[in-house]
Amino acid sequence: MVDQNLVGFIRSSIQQGYDITTVQNHLLSQGYQLKDIQEAVSLIYGSPHVKHTIELSKTTIISIISGSLVIIITLIFVFSLIKSPNNAPPTLLDLSIESDTESIEAGENFPFRYSATQTGSQKRFDFRLRYEVLDFNNRLITSMEEEVAIETKVSDSKSIKIPSDTEPGRYVLKATALYDSKKASARINFKVEGEETPIEEPIEEPIDKPVEPSPEEPETPPIDEKPPLVIPEPTPKSSPRTVQDTHLITQDAIESSVNNINKAGKLCDSILDLRNRDKCFEKIAENAQTTGLCANIQSNSKRDTCYMNFAIEGDYSVCPKVENQYLKKSCESLAALNS
Repeated sequence: MVDQNLVGFIRSSIQQGYDITTVQNHLLSQGYQLKDIQEAVSLIYGSPHVKHTIELSKTTIISIISGSLVIIITLIFVFSLIKSPNNAPPTLLDLSIESDTESIEAGENFPFRYSATQTGSQKRFDFRLRYEVLDFNNRLITSMEEEVAIETKVSDSKSIKIPSDTEPGRYVLKATALYDSKKASARINFKVEGEETPIEEPIEEPIDKPVEPSPEEPETPPIDEKPPLVIPEPTPKSSPRTVQDTHLITQDAIESSVNNINKAGKLCDSILDLRNRDKCFEKIAENAQTTGLCANIQSNSKRDTCYMNFAIEGDYSVCPKVENQYLKKSCESLAALNS
């Protein structure tokens, strides 16, 4: 029930020129309940008049402002990462090739597919794509090239003719994309079928001296006999290392990298599988503490990882060699922090 004395006091105060807020604050300071005051005001004005007052301390206000600023700055940073393409380099390609054909005859076309992905900020640009067939001594057998336009991703099926005089054996198809003084490369292995010509060593034939018949013994008339069957000895062939030897080759290379880097590099380069070859070069680079070995890694991402391993250990001279712009910035940041 509304306190009539309270109603009369509020009405009298309003008539004297006091505003309702001042009257309410005065009553609250005298110990009246907010609910009772609001009921009295409602009775005077004929409709509910509720005013909620929230009092905040200075510490609370500062905390709210600080939290709001942190949220705003975070949103701006995330938005800039999503919308601003300037953080990424204009052009950055990732190249790969594959083939379902493992072996062909000399004179046939070797079919393959390439795929290039643009991760830079530039929407469209052209690059030169060169294909090379190499033997395992890195000698060029044949090549061709073309101009390719890319926006985000491009792929196509191609074939390259293997010369008819190509000797049987293992070969490498290497694709290289050239753009803006940069390059991305990929490679696959294949085999040219045929009988490999063994290397024949000259055989010195003994010189037969004529034998004069003894005058004491009469010459025996020739007997019609078949000549003895001579079974030729097979020519020994050096068996190439198989896929199962990859681990042994890598171990040999790691052991050799301590005293003979050239030998270690040749061992890694003899591995046919590209992934295991790159892994071998990464291991001998780390074991020999030689950054130059990282340059032999074909995969762009694995080559950058090899360089970053040295940067983490404090060798920041590799930062300019890192192709991935985000990793390069991380490398440069590490160098700046430790300078």
